[in-house]
Amino acid sequence: MLHMEHPWDIVAIQDPPPGLLWLMKGIDRTYSLQYGTKRPATENDHPMHYGYDKKPPGELKAQVAFLISREIPSTDWRATDPKWAEGMLSSLSLRGPFGIIHVHNMYRNNHPAEEKLDMARLIQECCSGDNDLLLGDFNLHHKLWAGLDLPPNKVCSDSKLLAEKTEEFGVKLITERGAITYTRSEENQSTIRSTLDLAFISRQLHPQLIDWEVLKVSGFGSDHRICQTRLKTIPNRRLGARFQWDKTNICQLRQMVEKGLGKLHPKNVTTTDETELATGEEVDLRTTDGIDSYVQHINQTLTKAIDHLVPKRYPCKLASTYKHQPQQEPKSFREAISSTDSHQAALRWSKAAQLMAKSAGLPYCPDFQYNGKCAKDGLEKSIMYMDAIYGPGNTSQTSPINPDLPNNLDCSVPSECKLDETDILWLPILLLRI
Repeated sequence: MLHMEHPWDIVAIQDPPPGLLWLMKGIDRTYSLQYGTKRPATENDHPMHYGYDKKPPGELKAQVAFLISREIPSTDWRATDPKWAEGMLSSLSLRGPFGIIHVHNMYRNNHPAEEKLDMARLIQECCSGDNDLLLGDFNLHHKLWAGLDLPPNKVCSDSKLLAEKTEEFGVKLITERGAITYTRSEENQSTIRSTLDLAFISRQLHPQLIDWEVLKVSGFGSDHRICQTRLKTIPNRRLGARFQWDKTNICQLRQMVEKGLGKLHPKNVTTTDETELATGEEVDLRTTDGIDSYVQHINQTLTKAIDHLVPKRYPCKLASTYKHQPQQEPKSFREAISSTDSHQAALRWSKAAQLMAKSAGLPYCPDFQYNGKCAKDGLEKSIMYMDAIYGPGNTSQTSPINPDLPNNLDCSVPSECKLDETDILWLPILLLRI
């Protein structure tokens, strides 16, 4: 995804992996994650605490997520997760030159023992507007999208409700009839295959539709296919231009600025109550309006000159800079050192072994284990640390009680100091950095 020629602006994910909150390192520079949880996630919620093969705590599990390109200004979009949907619906409102578009990302749980999404309310909330795009994993079968060969026993009440209500609200199904969006295996050769991932668009927004298609992506390990919807609507971009002052013709820039600021030259400014510009505009520099007028003219002149004469450079996308490099046979350490042609390179190589042997630092303070107990948050760790050093509830020890610590370690507390639990919350972090 990061190496696409034209990366997606918005990515809607259904049934995301449990560790999505900690799997963003490779793409967090390009996308912002919108993942609704019932409470903020902390480092203690990392999958290492409950096992990577198990489900995360219920309050941290959401059924849908959005990835929004960081090129889109954060002020142009807003995502909401309605409480009635129980984490199975997220709505993204995107504002741009085209107006406002509402993208609704939903996931209908198909497990009998778990709560189902209210389809009637879903259609009412997400299909009644003029610029709605409803998409997701519906887990429903119907001839309208699966094809005429679908067995009648596959159609349930929610399927009929979806087909009838979407037609009633005037939204159009853009999923190709019979398109395979799900197979039991990663390949389409499986005999169990269905059309479960659907997309509906309001009639007012339908003229902006370019196409909808199922993409063939090699190496994508999922039983659901990637479905792409393209619209003619182009959002605002935050490109982050860089001015190349070293390539600027300074003489021309000065001449243009001097010409534009000529009316502000001291010869055209008097010290009387009414200061008159060369254009005949009367400005009183003793008033805030007069000062604002002067400053506005200066800013406009400088902006015009910079835009006209200073070259700009825009950050290149990762796709345009990424090139596959064939792997070369690595040189031996001694051969690499002997092939260097400078003392600086030899010095760097001399430190390479030490750097390669250094273990990776932990991104957060790990759990504490002591006397068969486990401390996860900061307060529990501080209490356990004190108990391990001084004994349970005792801070008057002059030597450690833990046999793993040296006997000559001075643990005495100065008489003028009063040590309590909150005073050593920083100690575990300090010890990890020593």
